[in-house]
Amino acid sequence: MNASQNKPSSTFSQPIKGYENALNTVKKYDPSDPASAYAQLTHDELIQLVLKQKETLTKKEAQVRELEDYIDNLLVRVMEETPNILRNGVPLNKKAGKV
Repeated sequence: MNASQNKPSSTFSQPIKGYENALNTVKKYDPSDPASAYAQLTHDELIQLVLKQKETLTKKEAQVRELEDYIDNLLVRVMEETPNILRNGVPLNKKAGKV
């Protein structure tokens, strides 16, 4: 046997350098940082979350469009039927619906 075979291996007593570097490069998030809520999610979980947010945003945009259309139609009706309530000189003490 030669001397190198008798020498005990010391690779198990020291951490693997790649693993040690990986631990050092992991970003630490402050709990008050909004990104900390997403730091522990997997790639697939993040994709699912993005798709869900996208769906929610699409629904809200559709709802906003519907409300804008409703307001536009309501304004047109008011302008056609009782345009005087849109004037600045109308007294504020009158109750709604009594023109």
